[in-house]
Amino acid sequence: MPPSTADRSSLGLLATVFAVFLTALQTRTAGALKIQQAFASPSHTNNFVVDAVSRRVYLAAVNSLYQLNATLAREVETRTGPVLDNPLCHAPQLPQATCEHQKTLTDNHNKLLALDRAQGVLLACGSVYQGFCELRSMDNVSRVAVKFPQDGATVFPSMLNIVANHENASTVGLVFRSHGGAPRLLVAATYTGMGTEYFSNNHSKEDLRFENTPEIAIRSLNTKDLGRLFTYDINPSEDNVFKIKQEVKQKNKLSFVHAFVHKNYSYIAINNDANTGLKESQPNSILARICLDDPRKSAESRKLTESYIQMGIQCGSNGNIYNRLLSIYPVDISAQSAARPEPYLFGVFARAGGQSAVCAFRVADVEERIRQGRRNCSNGPNSDVQVLDSVIQGSGAECERKGAIKVRLQEEQLNCGAAHLQHPLALRRPLRAQPIYEALGLSSIAVDNVHNHTVVFLGTSWGRLRKLSLLANLSVANQWSLRLVANEPVHHFMTFDPSDHNYLYLMTTHHFLRVQVSVCGLYSSCSECLSAGDAHCGWCTLERRCSVQKDCSSGTQGRSWISTGDSVQQCPSMTITPSEISRSAHMRDVGILINGSMPDLQGLQVECDYGVGITNATVHLDYGTTQIQTCPLPSPHMYPTIPFGKDHVTVPVAIMVNRVPVVSGRFIIYECKRTGEIHLNTACTSCLSAAWRCYWDPQLNVCVSSKDDTPHALLENSSSCPRMLAYDVPPLPTGSTHVFSLELKNTEHGAELDCDFGDGQLYRAQWLDGPSVNCSGVTLKTTVWSEIFHLNLRRRETGTYIDSPEPMRVEVYSCSAGDSDCSQCWGRQAQGHMCVWCENSCQQQEQCHSITTRCPDPHIQKVEPLSGPLAGGTLLTVQGRNLGHSAAHLNVYIGRVPCSVLPQYYTVSVRLVCETGASWEQMSDRVTVSVAGKAVGVSKDFFSFVEPRLLEFGPQQGPLAGGTRLTIQGKSLDAGSTVNVKINQTQNCTVFMLSSDVIKCVMPPAEAAVAENVSVCVVYDGRPCLSASPSFTFTYEKNPTISHIRPNKSFLSGGRSISVTGYGFDLVQSVRMEVSGVGQTSCSCVSSTLIVCQSPAASQSQQAKAHFYLNEVLYRGEDASPSGRGPDEDEEPQADAFQFEYVEDPQFYTANKEKLIKHHPGEPLILIINKGPSELDLTLQEYSVTIGSDLCDITFHNEQLFHCTINRSLSASTGELPVTVTALLLIYTILRSSCGKQKFIFTCCFMTHCDLQTVTGP
Repeated sequence: MPPSTADRSSLGLLATVFAVFLTALQTRTAGALKIQQAFASPSHTNNFVVDAVSRRVYLAAVNSLYQLNATLAREVETRTGPVLDNPLCHAPQLPQATCEHQKTLTDNHNKLLALDRAQGVLLACGSVYQGFCELRSMDNVSRVAVKFPQDGATVFPSMLNIVANHENASTVGLVFRSHGGAPRLLVAATYTGMGTEYFSNNHSKEDLRFENTPEIAIRSLNTKDLGRLFTYDINPSEDNVFKIKQEVKQKNKLSFVHAFVHKNYSYIAINNDANTGLKESQPNSILARICLDDPRKSAESRKLTESYIQMGIQCGSNGNIYNRLLSIYPVDISAQSAARPEPYLFGVFARAGGQSAVCAFRVADVEERIRQGRRNCSNGPNSDVQVLDSVIQGSGAECERKGAIKVRLQEEQLNCGAAHLQHPLALRRPLRAQPIYEALGLSSIAVDNVHNHTVVFLGTSWGRLRKLSLLANLSVANQWSLRLVANEPVHHFMTFDPSDHNYLYLMTTHHFLRVQVSVCGLYSSCSECLSAGDAHCGWCTLERRCSVQKDCSSGTQGRSWISTGDSVQQCPSMTITPSEISRSAHMRDVGILINGSMPDLQGLQVECDYGVGITNATVHLDYGTTQIQTCPLPSPHMYPTIPFGKDHVTVPVAIMVNRVPVVSGRFIIYECKRTGEIHLNTACTSCLSAAWRCYWDPQLNVCVSSKDDTPHALLENSSSCPRMLAYDVPPLPTGSTHVFSLELKNTEHGAELDCDFGDGQLYRAQWLDGPSVNCSGVTLKTTVWSEIFHLNLRRRETGTYIDSPEPMRVEVYSCSAGDSDCSQCWGRQAQGHMCVWCENSCQQQEQCHSITTRCPDPHIQKVEPLSGPLAGGTLLTVQGRNLGHSAAHLNVYIGRVPCSVLPQYYTVSVRLVCETGASWEQMSDRVTVSVAGKAVGVSKDFFSFVEPRLLEFGPQQGPLAGGTRLTIQGKSLDAGSTVNVKINQTQNCTVFMLSSDVIKCVMPPAEAAVAENVSVCVVYDGRPCLSASPSFTFTYEKNPTISHIRPNKSFLSGGRSISVTGYGFDLVQSVRMEVSGVGQTSCSCVSSTLIVCQSPAASQSQQAKAHFYLNEVLYRGEDASPSGRGPDEDEEPQADAFQFEYVEDPQFYTANKEKLIKHHPGEPLILIINKGPSELDLTLQEYSVTIGSDLCDITFHNEQLFHCTINRSLSASTGELPVTVTALLLIYTILRSSCGKQKFIFTCCFMTHCDLQTVTGP
């Protein structure tokens, strides 16, 4: 029964609502995966199939069937339900059928969707009408291609009851070709008849399902023989059905997972959901095999039950068993040491608690098990194989030898059985495999062999798609994860685009997605590309980008596409000869050796790009992966300028092939003269120690690049450079006169030199006998405590310097500089300063006649902290004057408790730091400092030994990401010099507030990425961690999850309420929304699932990203649902930013844009207000209308306008009142209205920038 017009309108509205997610979906990317296209279905999706030729997708959902093009755009939609039906009634297509049960509108759940391109039909079978099937046109699914049954034709229920008739009962099937090419349908459906949970509970005795629907059947699908369509197409028909006996159906509750073809066999993956079974019962997961007809041979059809054989498949062992198969995928892969790809079956298995695993089985092992089973059964009872007597065709539970002679079966009989052999069979021992990957909530699997690498794709029950790259031993090498829409579970069946395996099709509850399985463009360099470990990606050398091989236009050319299997060493690189070039050299070419994988460049346009010019390259030699080229250099005047203070510049060079830079490197342009100029005091040494070849001209004292640049003898070794030898000079008092003797090497005796101390005064150097000079009469002065002068020898004629590889330092001091006290003055002698305390001032020793040796008593100005724990360890800082001039002379006490002075923190006279000892009791006393046991100073402040106590703390839980602000309450909490809050005694809770009764700190991220309890204690001055009684325990919970932000648009003025929905917001103390490039705003937590933010204002319309800081920690989207699962540990950070858009502020006006309307008292007032074009999608709750102070009720609204009505008297009976539209935080006064003498006027303003005024006048 087709849906009504009203139904279609309602469904169209739902489709529109779902469509708002698609733009975001189609751009969602994570690591190696990207949603390319998406289609949203208002109702639950059921099945899909892809046509390899047209690339059309046929998607079946509850009550709907969609025909989509290759980009998932809708071509055709047709309704398949709801229909009037009752599961106790025969299908209405049965002419003679009557039904005494009342029929109701029933949803149609698609149970089977299959293509038969040869006949141009789409097989669509639904749950209504006892599992009825239709043959629809592949070109237009809204059209039935073959009417069935034909008018007046003889029809039996078994021709109509094909698939399961309940939404939760399973059905699988496939179309294949029989002998001579006749189309046939293999279908397996869960029994839903009497005694099952699917059967209507109305005490009916009629079981239509048992009579007419076997668990497995092969049916005719030949549209040219409509009289036999959907029949078992064999005589006797029982040979083409697999039907469990009624009395044992409760022990054989078969749930079908998938049916697929390999070679000429059909495999059916099954779960037996019965808790117990007969003696032949197998493990929960079963793999059955049926031999199909060979379409190339014209012979009698193979009988289903003759070839049927099953075995258990088990994932795990020794108590770690996953006993239920969820999804299975056949694929040829290169595994272990196999010389070529071989077929495997990959399956996702699950067990209680949501735990799941992936196991892989060799098809060769399956085939050998089957052959051995038939061989064993033909020779009598065997512990490894039995006959299925639960099936109506079963001939007994045990195998029996036929005759006295041992039978030798032919290959065909071993594989597919025969009429004279016992059947159907079941192998007793399951085929076992160990998990290769374990995780929570896996739901589906697809596998591909990519460049001899096995790549596994896994859907999850909480809306993730994972990609695993496996090693040859099937262990996991790399993994990536993509978050799908709305955390919807992924359907158990996924498949690749048949024309391009770089795309994967999958279904979630309401969405059909085409996912790009590799996003190679994320990697910008060859090393990044190959190191990513993504088997799909490789480096396209001639296009210099990371891509899949088919997107590399030269990918079929040898060495032009480097795969992940190659090492990073295969990335193209270059060696340039020479690698350093003098700016003054007359060089025309450089040689370039290209290493790594590079195709033969002979015959291609090869150029050298220097950034400042392009020259044509010449390819000379090609040795496999090594190529030699010559690149002409650009003109020297084109080289970049060497920066000031530098002696070289780096020049980039790239080899371009057909104008694309395929490999790059760099060489150096240097200038030796600059080397000498920028190192004034070591010119020669620096010249001859440069990274490139330079020479020193001792005659001109200049650094040159070539021996041809000068006729003089040149120095080539830095040990030959003229230089002075530095030595240590004791500190000198200011104003004193001294003579400095300097030894020189490699310097011409008698050369005119000056001594330069950098103070503007030059002193003539006097040569002595031998290689030494004196700098005589040198007087150096300073007005500061201490100043360093550097002595250099300068050539008088050229102004250049003799090399001084080790600087000659001269310290000059002034005793009277600064504000010194007695202790500070005497303390300077330890630094070599000959200062003494003389007549209440610090003076040079030789200038003082009355030296004071005993300094005044210490004066203590400040002590901190003023309290510490009884256990001691507090670093006590004492500040004052005359606190001694050596730490060794000091003794510090707090009452009788010693405090050990720490020399490393001592500052002469003014500051000391000591570590307190332990006190036996709580007490307070002054701090005493004594110097050399004589001078004593006592503080005014008291220091207290206290016992900190922890009383309460909160909150007691927070997210794994950290950021929770913890508050600890107690007594004497600020005692000591250092207070650290420790988590599990290993991590720090960062303290940001400390007082005697409160500590506040910020929790760190959890060390383990799982929810756990951790201890909280406080460490005072490095002593053992102080705990409360009972001890404090903080619980790390799963991180909050943001699912959606709605709306994701704001007007420019900002202030729109943005609802942030998700889970775990009860753990959030503060929220901040930051829009990139716009601004940020604080948010409020409304509940554990809702946060409300006000959008910040923007200056222009733009697309942006919204980030959220939860507890001041950037949200990175770790968790996805409140299902109780652990965090998605393998998931890359993603969904940490949300698309956000700014559009122009909304506009409102009356229908005719009037400025004045009149209203008579007593009449209803109805205003029609138009909305200006806007992309905001404002909801009804986001705007209101008032006339004066009276609210005008909005009675109708759509995208273009809304109506507001007042059926009551206005608060003001006369005068002028404004009619005001309030949209979010914006107020628009748009017209004036008059009631009698009352008028309403419209203007426009922002609420925060102007006041509304009542306007009088006409």
